[in-house]
Amino acid sequence: MQPSFESSRRLTGPNLFSDRPGAVLEAMGSVPSETLAQWRRLVQRGRWLLDWPAGDASIMRPHKYGVSLFIEAPIDLLLAATELNEWAWQTARHVAETHAPGHPLADDETMAFETMRRMVSAEQHPDFRAFHTEVTAAHQPLLWDDERVTLGLGRFCRGVDWHRIDGHVLPARVDQPGDSVHVPVALVTGSNGKTTSVRVLSAMLRAHGFSTAHNCTDGLYLNGERLARGDYSGPQGAREVLRHPLTEAAVLETARGGMLRRGLAFTAVDVALVTNVSDDHFGEYGIDTLDELAETKLMVAKSLKPEGRLVLNADDAMLARYGATRWPRIDWFGFDGDHPLLRQAEVSVCVQDEQIVLREGGRVRSLGRIDDMPLAVKGLARYNIANLMGAALAAWRLGVGTDVMRSVLERFGRQHEDNPGRLQRYRIRGFDVLTDYAHNPDGLGKLLEVGRALNPSGRLALVLGQAGNRDNAEILSLADVALSWKPDLIVLKDLQGYMRGRAFGEIPNLIREHLLDCGFDEKRLKQEQAEIDAVRACLDWANPGDILVLPVHAATAQEAVAKMLSGLADG
Repeated sequence: MQPSFESSRRLTGPNLFSDRPGAVLEAMGSVPSETLAQWRRLVQRGRWLLDWPAGDASIMRPHKYGVSLFIEAPIDLLLAATELNEWAWQTARHVAETHAPGHPLADDETMAFETMRRMVSAEQHPDFRAFHTEVTAAHQPLLWDDERVTLGLGRFCRGVDWHRIDGHVLPARVDQPGDSVHVPVALVTGSNGKTTSVRVLSAMLRAHGFSTAHNCTDGLYLNGERLARGDYSGPQGAREVLRHPLTEAAVLETARGGMLRRGLAFTAVDVALVTNVSDDHFGEYGIDTLDELAETKLMVAKSLKPEGRLVLNADDAMLARYGATRWPRIDWFGFDGDHPLLRQAEVSVCVQDEQIVLREGGRVRSLGRIDDMPLAVKGLARYNIANLMGAALAAWRLGVGTDVMRSVLERFGRQHEDNPGRLQRYRIRGFDVLTDYAHNPDGLGKLLEVGRALNPSGRLALVLGQAGNRDNAEILSLADVALSWKPDLIVLKDLQGYMRGRAFGEIPNLIREHLLDCGFDEKRLKQEQAEIDAVRACLDWANPGDILVLPVHAATAQEAVAKMLSGLADG
């Protein structure tokens, strides 16, 4: 029998539905209103019978593909909350799925609640619940997962492992740390530019004198040195860097997927930066529109301390529309210093006289000439200029001085090691090569814009592929962006490690058929399975005067491509 829901999960922190933790179930397809009403009644009955605290909300969020069903729950009863949610849903639908021993039975309420009472009895920990409530209300730095509970950050972090009792993981006592030095924490999210912004901000904090840890899509880092490889842009990565004993400052890359899957991992953040909002990942977890995506990105405001600052891009229409509705203390950055949001801001960063400047009150401080900033590519990479402005504004709020910021902006990006996998430039046998992450239509379009500006007349070759968790419309929109720049060669690829349920060749074939239907010459199409082979195909094709635009996504492929291109580069 097919399950009656797609997923059921704990939300361990503030989330899309609530400032409080809980459990959410993703039901797919059309759902009658009477079924939803019955689900809510059953959840309320379950709370009463299980003696949960009063006042917890149950929220129904319809979307294009179904409905999300959320119930608030005590922090120490989240596993029981998922069971209650699933039982209420199946019972409301009159669906008795294959019964797993130890789980509530949908068609037997008496036995179901007896099972859930045992779950609650085994899982509940009132002392930890009270401790969590007290500490989070005071915005103290608390972190917890299925293994540890810790209070404090970095070398001031103290905690204990969780102890196994009757097969369940329960928290033990936590000793509060003594007097601790403040560890500044910044959080960075957005559709594009997150990793670059994290790396620049981390470099500024290091230059200021902090031992700085950061997590991103490429791994975990301390003072620029990688500690672990992989995508750590979710809650686990945040906890790892915040708990590292050498951390004196932390920058957390926070992807939308982690926020939607588990909620926010940390709620004592000093600065939260949102770079932009653009079409990407529609269809996952019920996020179908730009407005809903903006709501998701701006969820990071829930992670801020009361005095924390939200740093937003005034040139992004979604952030300009919704930012002020999510947080009262906002610092804005943008290209136009006369933008109303920048003029009203207490502190802002903008472009003035071909410089990036920081404005505070009536004072204007230069952060350097754009032409002197490697990541700006002589002013051609406007999206990177925006990343630099956002990082600088966040750094200012964390106490970094303008002289330090200026020195970092003028050197960061000169070496490929500064920003691996993001807007890397090579000159090989007389042709130009750009590599970047460029994982969505907006990012690809901006990368192609830089490539054409660097080389307006050369033949253009492009590597094209997409992750398997995008729907077909999103994948084909990426192909449409590619077509708009009239490439002379397109090499299609699979994204190994990002197949996410798709078969090898499925996405390249989908793109191929679309390109041919749009009239693209089949002779100018190639297809490779591995990313590095797609890059080699472009290199074999290129002649002096050409431009190769090579989005590369898998971390191992990025390193292999960078090593190969560095070995081939002229002089």
